[in-house]
Amino acid sequence: MAEAENTGPVAVARSYWAAESDRNLEGVLRHYHEDATFTYPGGVLKGHDQISGYYRDSGERFPGLTVEIGNALVDGTHAAIEWTAVMTGPDGVGHPLRGINVVSVEEGRFREVRAYFDPATLEQRV
Repeated sequence: MAEAENTGPVAVARSYWAAESDRNLEGVLRHYHEDATFTYPGGVLKGHDQISGYYRDSGERFPGLTVEIGNALVDGTHAAIEWTAVMTGPDGVGHPLRGINVVSVEEGRFREVRAYFDPATLEQRV
């Protein structure tokens, strides 16, 4: 892949989801600018301090995670990326989740992520 392709929104998202699936908090944060914004159902977080708390809590609640990337609509440094995931709790039970992340990337890192998903589906089991 060319350098520009490695820093595009889909490439950054793939790398980010690999770090998140590994539950590598430092790796996840490396994908965000220090002052990035992360919006999810129920909240808006700004900066590494706030964003790290979200991922730390998610990792504790669901220590297992697999993500598959679906379709993506890309416009330069912006993209809407469909995804499906299974979040696995400490009891080994998987919870399906699917959504879309709308991302903005600058210099190979997220400037903004808006995650759209229904958190109520985390109560379902697979």
